[in-house]
Amino acid sequence: GAGHRALDRQEPAAAAALLDRAARLLAVEPEERLPLLPELGRASRESGSLDAAEEALAEAIDQALQGHDELTEARARVEQARLRFMRTQPEPADLRATASRAIAVFERIGDEIDLADAWQLMGVAELSARDRGAQLVALRTARKYAIASGDVRRQIEAWNEVGGAMIFGRTPLSEVLEFTEEEL
Repeated sequence: GAGHRALDRQEPAAAAALLDRAARLLAVEPEERLPLLPELGRASRESGSLDAAEEALAEAIDQALQGHDELTEARARVEQARLRFMRTQPEPADLRATASRAIAVFERIGDEIDLADAWQLMGVAELSARDRGAQLVALRTARKYAIASGDVRRQIEAWNEVGGAMIFGRTPLSEVLEFTEEEL
């Protein structure tokens, strides 16, 4: 819907407002509302409304557990871990465990968009562990899934993350140049 399109346009505040409105309107339709909550959490996080993000994600996880909705739970936990990384310094092992569980769920379902997000989280885990080599491997994997998904927003995010990891890591200049030449 409109909230997802706003996220695609890199307008997280508008996306959060639209997704919040949709979630409130769908309060009487829990099956339709639940899948919106992880996206609302993401949009809220990206717009800087961290408390609202935490509320949406906690509700998504709680309702997903009650309804045995493994996909929505995994999506919400990935977003919750990214939010936690913004607010605190979680243990790299906890981030890796969340990413690994989500990857297993998304691989079983075959969803490249969600796999791109989960591998991005794995990149965050490796950054947190200060392992730039493993971070780059995870981010390149996220990029592969982002490209396969056809989701432009995730492709841009993946490109930015891989490029940033290369520049701020110890990637040889020849590899950085090869990466940029491939993309341009």
